[in-house]
Amino acid sequence: MPNPPDSISRGTTRNSPQGGFEVSQVEEGPAVTNVPEMLRQLSRVNPVAVRNAGGTGQVVARFLVLEDGRLDPASIIIRSASPEGLRSPVLELLPVMHFRPARVNGRPVKVWVEQPIIFAVEEQARQ
Repeated sequence: MPNPPDSISRGTTRNSPQGGFEVSQVEEGPAVTNVPEMLRQLSRVNPVAVRNAGGTGQVVARFLVLEDGRLDPASIIIRSASPEGLRSPVLELLPVMHFRPARVNGRPVKVWVEQPIIFAVEEQARQ
């Protein structure tokens, strides 16, 4: 079962023409607000690709969180996926995510996030 991110890691990322701050530039980073919905989406992920990879996998995604906490689906970039079969489930998961917006000087701002999503199949599921 994948572990959902409940807070956003502070990764290093590049500037983009879509504007927005980098997570390292904001006072308060975005935080996922709909963990139960994310868990339901993640429970639909077929663990075969993870099992074939020895029980673990990781996808690193970059995306823009808007001032209202929505994720901009057009901004999603998969930086890496191991195994590659996890790319598709993450692309389905990310648009489901909602966030408390990042803030600078108390105001919500757009922010770029680079987030690892780690998958691990529980021992019972691997047998």
